[in-house]
Amino acid sequence: MQLNPFNLFLALASTSAVFAQDTTDLKQNQCHNTTSKFTDHVNGPDCLCKDKQVVPILDKYFVDNFSQCYNSTSLYFSSMPNICSDACFAPTVIGSSYVQEYCPQTNNTVPEYQNSLSSSSIVSKIPTKNLVYRSWANMNVSKLACTRYEKEVYCLDRLFRVQSFYSSSQVGTDVSNHTDEICHTCNKRFVQELDDPKLVPMVYIHQLVDPVGIFNFIKKTCF
Repeated sequence: MQLNPFNLFLALASTSAVFAQDTTDLKQNQCHNTTSKFTDHVNGPDCLCKDKQVVPILDKYFVDNFSQCYNSTSLYFSSMPNICSDACFAPTVIGSSYVQEYCPQTNNTVPEYQNSLSSSSIVSKIPTKNLVYRSWANMNVSKLACTRYEKEVYCLDRLFRVQSFYSSSQVGTDVSNHTDEICHTCNKRFVQELDDPKLVPMVYIHQLVDPVGIFNFIKKTCF
């Protein structure tokens, strides 16, 4: 994926200017329908961030990108090829950064709890859907997630593969034969560049069950 830093700078600068003006001009406390589903999973008791009207502003100024990238699904249910595409990457990160800045509910990193499908007595932790926007708001980490080395595999996919090795190690299985995969450049960079493991970029089909444990596992194995 090739990103032009100058074009991205222009997008950020121009969007910031109109964003500041429109948050003043738009009528407060009014819900808006949107033409894309990018923000469908920002949850809250009232209209999304109604004091800032984040949703209609993003929908207006990224209308072409969002209608192309999120016409049928939200960011939470999107896919890596979609998010990482040239048309969608910058709007996704910029849009996510605005949502996490102006929508306080997206800053909650405390996991929700749900009953496992296999047994009603087993409860598993899942990240709140709101967190998806904060997880994609960091440009450098998002670039890393979308980086592909050999075999066209995204770095984020490589990190999620570590999850199975981590789970095996937790029950006493020897995973030393998989050190090369565990210590892949992608995984070591995630550990080095991301301070909070709970903010690993995520979508519905890619979520770390125990991000802190997995990061510690990589540190112990690779450093």
